[in-house]
Amino acid sequence: MKKSKEEEIQELIRKRVLEEYKKREEAKEIELQNEANIEALHDVTGLPKEEIQRIADQVRKEMQPEKSPPIVPDKPTMRRPRRRKKRRLMFIGLVVFAVYMFNRAPFFDEQSNKALPQLPITQPAQQLALPPADVPSVGLTKGFCSAPQPHKDYRHCDMERKVFKNADLTGSNFEGIDLNRAIFTNCNLTGVSFKGASLERAAFKNSLLVGNDFSGANLDRARFVNTHLTRVNFSQTKLERANFQNITLNDVQMRGTHLERANFRAASLNRVDFSNAELERSDFNHASLNHVVFTGANLKDVDLSKTQLNQVTR
Repeated sequence: MKKSKEEEIQELIRKRVLEEYKKREEAKEIELQNEANIEALHDVTGLPKEEIQRIADQVRKEMQPEKSPPIVPDKPTMRRPRRRKKRRLMFIGLVVFAVYMFNRAPFFDEQSNKALPQLPITQPAQQLALPPADVPSVGLTKGFCSAPQPHKDYRHCDMERKVFKNADLTGSNFEGIDLNRAIFTNCNLTGVSFKGASLERAAFKNSLLVGNDFSGANLDRARFVNTHLTRVNFSQTKLERANFQNITLNDVQMRGTHLERANFRAASLNRVDFSNAELERSDFNHASLNHVVFTGANLKDVDLSKTQLNQVTR
C-alpha cells in the first residue's frame, strides 16, 4: 500500500532520530516499530525531548510542499512614443516651409529703415520717352489650352498653376485670364500680352520677355529669375513683394505701379519710369539705377543703401 503523507513524515523522523542517536552513542541500528512520538523516542534513545522536537520540526518543514510564487500577469509593455522621429519630421516640415516662404517672398529687412539719400535732379519736369510695349496683332485664332502655340488667342482658357516649359508663345494673347501660380521656364514670351491677367505668385525662369504688356495685371509676389525684361509695360500693375533680384530691366514702364516691398536687390535698371509708383519699403540695395525716373513716386522707407545712382530723376 502507498504510505500516506503523515506516515512518510513519521518514517523520516525515526530515521533522523536514529542517525542522531548513532552519532552520539555509536550504537547499533534499532528498528522502531512503535509510533514515532517524542516520549517513545526519548525512552528508546535517551535523547533530550527538546532535541527530538527540534529534529521533528525540521523534518516537517522539509516535507512541506514548496509554495510556488503567485503568477503575476505581465504588464502590457507600453510602446515608447517615437519622440525622436516626430521631432525629425517637425524639423523637416519647418525647413520645407521656410524654403517655400523664402522663394515666394523677396528678402527684406524690416529694421533697415534708412533715410532716403538725396537724389540728383536732372530732369525735373520731363519723363523719359520710353518706347511703347509691343502688343500682339488682332484677329488671332483660338489656341488649344493644353498645347500652347505662338500667335494664338488663349483668353478662353483657365491656366491657373499651368506649367509652361520650353514653349514658344511669341505674340500670343493671355489678356484677363487666370494664370495664378503659373510657371514659365525657358519660354519665348516675346510680344505676349498679359494685360489685366491674374499672375499672382507666377514665376518666370530663364525666359525671354521682350515687348510685353502687363498693364493692369496682378503680379503680387511674382518672381523673375534669370529673366531680363526689355520694353515691358507694367503701368498700373500690382507688383507687391515681387522679386526682380539680380536681373536687368531695360526700357521698362512702371507708372502708377504698386511695388510695395518689391525686391530689386543687385538689379540693373536702365531707363525705367517709376512715375507716381508706390515703392514703400522696396529694396534697391546694391542695385544700379541709370536714367531712372521717380517723379511723384512714394519712396517711404525705400532702401537705397550701396546703390549706384546715375541720372536719376525725383
